[in-house]
Amino acid sequence: MKLRSLLPTAFGRFHAKEPIVLKDGLNIISGDNESGKTTLGAFISGMFYGFKKEGRTRISRTPEFERYRPWAGQEYRGTLVYEDSGRVYRVERWFDPDTVKIYDDVTGEEITSDFNQDSRKEYDFAETHLGLSAKEFRNTVWIGQLECAQDSDLSLEIQGKLENILQGGGEDLSFIKALSALNLEKGKIKTPRSTRARLDVVQEQIAELEAELSDAIEREASVRATLVQLRDLRLEEEALGNEAGKAAARADCIRASLLRRVISSVHVLEGQIRDLRDKIELMEWAKDIPDGLEERAARLYRDQESIASRIAEVQDELGKLAEKKQELSSAIAEYRPVLATGLDEAEVSGLHSRYLACKASAARGERHATEARRELRKLEEQGRGLSPFDHEAGDNLVARAEELQSIVSLAEKEKSRCDLEVERARAGVAQASVSGAIGWLYALSLGVLGIAIVLTIMGFSTAIPAFGISLLVFGIGSYRHRKVLYIKSQAQEELSQKKALAEEQSLRVVNAEKILSEFLTLQGVRSVEELRIRIGEITSFFGRLNNAKEQYEIAHRYWFESSQEFSGVEKQLTSALIAAGCLRPGQAITDKAVESLKAKLCEVSELTAEMKNLVGRIDEFTGVAAQFESKRKDFLQQEQRLLDLAGVMSRDELNEKIAVHEEYTKSQDTLGHLREKVAAVLAGRRLEDLETELSELEGNLGPDAQSLFADSVGDGVSVNSPAAVGVEAGTDSLSEKDYQDALKHLDEIKMRLGGIRTQSAAMEKEVNLRQREGRPVYAIEEDLSRVRAEEKRLSEDRDALELAVGTLEDLSRNLRREFAPALNERVGEILKEITGGRYLDVRVSPDLEMSVIHPGGKKQTPIAALSGGTIDQCYFALRVAIAELIVNKEEFPFFLDDSFVQYDDKRLEGALGTIADLSKRHQILLFSCHGRELEIASRMGIGCNLVRL
Repeated sequence: MKLRSLLPTAFGRFHAKEPIVLKDGLNIISGDNESGKTTLGAFISGMFYGFKKEGRTRISRTPEFERYRPWAGQEYRGTLVYEDSGRVYRVERWFDPDTVKIYDDVTGEEITSDFNQDSRKEYDFAETHLGLSAKEFRNTVWIGQLECAQDSDLSLEIQGKLENILQGGGEDLSFIKALSALNLEKGKIKTPRSTRARLDVVQEQIAELEAELSDAIEREASVRATLVQLRDLRLEEEALGNEAGKAAARADCIRASLLRRVISSVHVLEGQIRDLRDKIELMEWAKDIPDGLEERAARLYRDQESIASRIAEVQDELGKLAEKKQELSSAIAEYRPVLATGLDEAEVSGLHSRYLACKASAARGERHATEARRELRKLEEQGRGLSPFDHEAGDNLVARAEELQSIVSLAEKEKSRCDLEVERARAGVAQASVSGAIGWLYALSLGVLGIAIVLTIMGFSTAIPAFGISLLVFGIGSYRHRKVLYIKSQAQEELSQKKALAEEQSLRVVNAEKILSEFLTLQGVRSVEELRIRIGEITSFFGRLNNAKEQYEIAHRYWFESSQEFSGVEKQLTSALIAAGCLRPGQAITDKAVESLKAKLCEVSELTAEMKNLVGRIDEFTGVAAQFESKRKDFLQQEQRLLDLAGVMSRDELNEKIAVHEEYTKSQDTLGHLREKVAAVLAGRRLEDLETELSELEGNLGPDAQSLFADSVGDGVSVNSPAAVGVEAGTDSLSEKDYQDALKHLDEIKMRLGGIRTQSAAMEKEVNLRQREGRPVYAIEEDLSRVRAEEKRLSEDRDALELAVGTLEDLSRNLRREFAPALNERVGEILKEITGGRYLDVRVSPDLEMSVIHPGGKKQTPIAALSGGTIDQCYFALRVAIAELIVNKEEFPFFLDDSFVQYDDKRLEGALGTIADLSKRHQILLFSCHGRELEIASRMGIGCNLVRL
């Protein structure tokens, strides 16, 4: 197979209009990083195999599908043209949706249907023409950047192909297919992890039949046991029926006794109700007292007594507070001079703090002003004799000096150019050589003239043409001579002009340097840089001088302001101390005087606060006394309203009416309780209904009821039960609980009887169902025997297949020993050429693990112990050798995507030598971003087709 052209119409960053043309041999695809080399490689792989995950029944996309979606536009497609066995194929693929069309590129015929599809709906044209699956393609002929190592799970597949080659077999005689077919057949019977293989199914059937047989045996035993239980239940049902009749008679006897007692109690309660009604009629005059009048009257009398005692207490407290107020007024009068200051203790503390702070601030301001004045005098002494520069003037001087210096530089560059032009003109004069240009023409004309003279002497007719040729050549020589002289004169004239320009430019250089030197001398410096430094220093000094002046003015102003503030605070504090008598006029302020004033202010503050609290308490008690008096008047008014409401004239009449009303209320409550008792005894029933029910029960029981009741107790009730006790002590001791117990006993018997009947019916139904469910034991035993015979046959087939697989695996190990030397030899040849002979003996294990033999010590070393670059080179050699062995094609391409980034130049030359040999038989696509490969290939004389992205 050979690739002819690539057209990524819409793929990643590519939106190509023209195809990328590839040729036989080595093709170097060069471009900077992010120019699209990796994208183009992915395009080739995608065009061959698509972007569907392998080994999946459901179509699933690889991450590359979204990664290389076009940056712009809706299409996602491309075209690839390749040649195989002399026929040119054109593949057009739309990636989304995934559609592939294959054409004969010569005739234009669509031949897509000539190829088969796998489970992913992917056509196998690439595997057919290239001889590689997608995994084999990525791990052999495609060698990506730092990805020379193959997948670990590929070794068995590659071994199978190598073994097929050594056996001389094709795809129809594939070792892998044979081994796979045996394993498939063995898997159909049984595998260690299978659950639904044929032997699994048979064993599952055996387990099911054994379980069914066990269930059938257990079912027959259960039916026999159930029939025995059913017979016992029917006997127990008959006994419980007799017992239920006796329990019903006993319950009716207890019910009749209870009815007699209830009827008698109702008659007694009705007599009590009639007597109580007569008593209530005598107290009818006191029933109209409003609700809650008793509580309101009692509460009112208690409140009147309480308010009277509180008024007396408040009047006594007010007398004591008036005496204390007189004492405090006398004490406060002694502190009038202190109060005249208008200050309190906190204000005096604040004023004293301000006095101390202002005093310290004034001293600090004086010190700072003195230091600033000293610094200013020092800088003024240093600045004498210096002329200040403003910023703009200094920048102008530097800019002027730099301008003059740039003029000198430009003049010197122009002089150098003029000198170069002079040298070129001098070389042109030297090349215009007269003798060299026409010497050979003069020699030729003399030779022809000699020939003409000889011909004339010999009398040949060709003498005249010879003389003509001689004159013609001489004329040409003369013409060339004049032309050369003219060219030489022009060159000399140009040389003179160039020299004059060079001398003039030299004068300009001298003048420019002189002007620059005079300017720098005038400023007292020797260079532009020195001028720049000096102007910066002068500017910095005068900046510091101005800053010192500003600092002095600020310090002096601060000193003046702090002194003024200190004077005001001192005056205010002195006047306060003198007024309070803590300081004499003319005396300096002391901490003792301030503390004395603060102590007096504290004392007078305490007295004032105490007086204020005392006045507040007097006002408070005065208000409380007024409130109590108002409440007392309210209570008198409430008392009169209560008397009017009760319809009496005095408090005694009110108390008597309240007492009668309480007795009336209690009688009404007692009457209600009696009626509730009657209702409770009757329990919602009418007395006439109870009497009727008792008559019916006595008629049903007959004269022998008591003896029947005693017999039933002896038969069905224990000696400790309430029913038994009632028979011995008399029917008066029976209660409703005894009747409920009798009914409960009857219900229990009926429930047991119903349970037995239900259980009997369920057992009969269960027996019928169990007899109908499942197969009989003899039928199950016949099926179990047949399935066990099938299990034995499948086990024998599995053992035979395992023997065949073991035989093939033994044969495979022998064949590996045959292909190992050929693979080791080819890998060693490639690695020797790449490493310059450093490593030439290689060992490749059946799992494609590599080791190298050191030439000196003959020590075998795994390649994992080598450097990253050497490991990359070993795997490169292995993949080339494997591809040559397993690809069943005379021609197939190699794809190298920046595979040599870890190679040094020497080993890269070795690798390119190997690639040059491979390119004679195979097409090579080398992707490169460095340019080293192209440079070294050109130096080694390796021909290539260059494609720039």
